Amino acid sequence: MSIATTATAPASITTGRLVLRPLRPDDAPAICTALSSWDVVKNLARVPWPYERADAETFIAKAGERAAAGEEHTFAIDNGSLVGAISVRGIEDGDAAIGYWLAEPVWGRGYATEALQALVDHVFKTLPVVSLTAGVITDNPASMRVLEKAGFVRSGPTQCATLARGEQAAIDHCLTRAAWERS
Repeated sequence: MSIATTATAPASITTGRLVLRPLRPDDAPAICTALSSWDVVKNLARVPWPYERADAETFIAKAGERAAAGEEHTFAIDNGSLVGAISVRGIEDGDAAIGYWLAEPVWGRGYATEALQALVDHVFKTLPVVSLTAGVITDNPASMRVLEKAGFVRSGPTQCATLARGEQAAIDHCLTRAAWERS
């Protein structure tokens, strides 16, 4: 893995098969296509349903604003084209949260695990973060497996307010810097 950095966030994170890079305005059509799948959106907290092109454009613009403010870093997951997104937010608090999604046609190829591990490594190597958290809706066992492969452990049941489905039962997961250093 290689990391190209700028003053506030990495310009890109490269893995064996992927590039995690900042979102660009020309990503809007691919994001809109991916998030037109109910099977993707139903598991995401901050994504409305139905998803429109204007939603993608707003998402990209807000991602840029949050990155400039140092609040959140959102990356396209790119394997030659955009196949998903991954973000880390709350980095100013020391306890950050990670979220991610993949387009349905690329599920099952290990991209989520690869992207998550790369972002986790970047966060703990370069930012003053003590722990990372992620919540997963209980009917999304694939995402739970992705987190567990990256070293996250279940930290308890919770509720997740989603734009698409309302309140949902979820399970929080956590990875501490100390646990990451031991792995």
